[in-house]
Amino acid sequence: MFNYQLNLIKKLLIDEYPILGKFLRVNYGLLPEVKDERDYIMGVDSKINWKILNPDSNWLPEAKQMIDEVQKGRYLETFGCTGYALKNIKEMLRINKWGQVINESDRFLNKISGTGRNGNTLSRVLKAEKNYGWVKESEYSWDRAKFNWNEYYKTIPQEIRDRALINSKKELFGYDSVWATKSMIIEALKYSPLYVGLYAWYRKGMFYYSVANPNHASVIINRNQFMCYDSYDPYIKNLDEGFKIYYVKRIYLERADQVFDENKIKTLRTRGFKYLMRTDKFNGGKGEVYILTDDNKVIELTDQDKLEAGVEGLAKRGDLTGISEKDYFNLIK
Repeated sequence: MFNYQLNLIKKLLIDEYPILGKFLRVNYGLLPEVKDERDYIMGVDSKINWKILNPDSNWLPEAKQMIDEVQKGRYLETFGCTGYALKNIKEMLRINKWGQVINESDRFLNKISGTGRNGNTLSRVLKAEKNYGWVKESEYSWDRAKFNWNEYYKTIPQEIRDRALINSKKELFGYDSVWATKSMIIEALKYSPLYVGLYAWYRKGMFYYSVANPNHASVIINRNQFMCYDSYDPYIKNLDEGFKIYYVKRIYLERADQVFDENKIKTLRTRGFKYLMRTDKFNGGKGEVYILTDDNKVIELTDQDKLEAGVEGLAKRGDLTGISEKDYFNLIK
C-alpha cells in the first residue's frame, strides 16, 4: 500500500511539474514481460491470416474518432493502462473495418485479467481478452467522480461474465509479436495499431521523450510521424524520433460469422475431410468442431451435436481433422 501511495504522490507532482518526469520514476501500470517461447513473431511464424487495413500505416483518422477515456478518477488510479490500451486498439479496428464506434468496458478487462496495485503485463491481459471476452462500457462502467479501488475492482457479477463469453463467440481475436525496428513497426501498422510498453511521461516542447525503462502501456498509431494514442490527456501524443518502445504486439480482430471460401471447402471435401476441429489453443482455438456440408458450407456443431456425432469415434475413423488457427482463417474469404 505504501508503494501505491508513494507512486500516486509522484504522479501528482509530475502532473503539476512536467519537468520532474525526467527524474522521478513512476509506474503507470505496466509490469515487465516474461518472454514466452510460444509467442509468434510477425514475418517468422505467425498462425493468423493477416490482412492489410491501412496501407499508409497511419491510424490517426481512427484515433480522432475514439471516445477519449482517462484511466484514473477523482479518488482512484486504476493502474489499468494495459487494459485501456488493448481496448483502444480493438475499438480502432472496429472503426476501420466496420465503421462501428463501440466502447468496450476497460474495467471488466482490468479486473478479469488480475490487474493489481502495480499494474499488469501485456501478455496476461491479451490472454484474458481471448479467454473471457468483453462487454460494453455501458454494461460495466464506473463513476470517475466516486469510485475507489475496492469499488472499481470488486467481483464481477456472473451475469456480466456470461455476457462477455457470449460476445467472445462473435469474434476472432489474435496477436503476434513485432520486432521494434522502425521498418518493422511501419510494416506492422498496416495491419493494426500496436500494443506497446513505453516510458511515461517526460515532455519537452511538442514532443515526449523516453528517458527510462517502460512503465506504461499505450498504442502506437503512426511511425512515420511518431505518435501514440493514450489513456492520459493529451490522448494523442507526438513522440521524439528516438523514443523507445517495448513488447510490441499487433492485434487481429475479425467477426466470427465469416463467409467461407466455398472453393476451398470443396477442395477439403474432395480430399476426404468431413469434420474440422480447431485445436490450436494457444492462438485462440477452443476445440470448436465444424462439419463440411455437401453444399460446401461450414457449420459449427453445438455440444449436443458433438455428443450425437461421437467426436472420439470420428477421430478414430479419420473423419475428424485438427486444424491450426492460421489454416482456419485461410478458409475465410
